[in-house]
Amino acid sequence: MERAINPSGVMAAWTKADPASALDYLIDRAKTAKSIRDSWSEMRGVVWKEKGSAGSNEWALGVLRDLPEGERGNFILAVGYGNMSGSLRDVLRAGATEEESATWMRQTLQVGVERGNGQFEIASLLSDLPMEQRLSILKGLRGPGAFEAVKNGTPSWNLTESQMEEIRQAIEAK
Repeated sequence: MERAINPSGVMAAWTKADPASALDYLIDRAKTAKSIRDSWSEMRGVVWKEKGSAGSNEWALGVLRDLPEGERGNFILAVGYGNMSGSLRDVLRAGATEEESATWMRQTLQVGVERGNGQFEIASLLSDLPMEQRLSILKGLRGPGAFEAVKNGTPSWNLTESQMEEIRQAIEAK
């Protein structure tokens, strides 16, 4: 596996010197489906030191809002939020609307499905949401691998056959 060399502290120093350019770099890197988790963590650390926890979450929410439509799913996965649902929810609680939250989670899951590993994001991102919200988000997925990802990502949810059929029909109707 090819992993870029990212010496510790470089992104933090860049963020302090030129935060806009550092963020642009990370956004561009996320578009290539590369992990930017470590760099994002350093950047968030700088913002956290300046603004505190709540301010850092508000800043991250602003970053997500400012991304062009269609890029949020890639970005959320690239920063590692697909595996850290609590971190994403902290950001969303900083002021995202219910509609934004559901849309961004659906976009993130869709990217995971398209990459062939959507079941992992389904299990991680949605597991502590109310069941109706989970089902609603899953029904918005599309594509040939979507229903398979749902089946593989939800076994512990104990969905009924009729719930699974509703999801399958919604996915296939898109």
